[in-house]
Amino acid sequence: MKLLAVDPSLRATGWAMFIDGVLVRAGVLELGGTPEEAIREMHKVVGEWSWDAAVVEFPRIYGHKGSKGADPNDLLWVAAAASVFMRPCWAGTRVVNPSDWKGQAKKEKTLRLVEHSLLPVELVVLRQLQTEFGYLAHNGVDAIGLGLYYLNRAGKKGTP
Repeated sequence: MKLLAVDPSLRATGWAMFIDGVLVRAGVLELGGTPEEAIREMHKVVGEWSWDAAVVEFPRIYGHKGSKGADPNDLLWVAAAASVFMRPCWAGTRVVNPSDWKGQAKKEKTLRLVEHSLLPVELVVLRQLQTEFGYLAHNGVDAIGLGLYYLNRAGKKGTP
């Protein structure tokens, strides 16, 4: 089974591909332009991919404390981006809120959770992601963590 895990964004969507429960590839889909242009481009790129099941992080408004000064309306566009990955296999898609799988964990803690949950062969994929995407790699790390959560290999407080 091919599982696609996605941390959607309009600028840097993180993704991870698992085959039969093993991480085989991860990356960051970098997009620019207006939200409409980014989603159009996302549809083009994703149209060339295939997967059997997907787990997609879906944005959630947590109130003023969790918003970090961002406009909550921007999350509507992120939700639209998330839907790009849901459509090809809607029946095989699971939607997860960030707080469901990682709580309020910062990037460093999420990276440690992912590193400790990966097999040695999968750590190679993580290191390639970090090398190739640099400061944007955290988006791919989140996608890997989300996939691990879906596969019951990692999650908030050690339980998915």
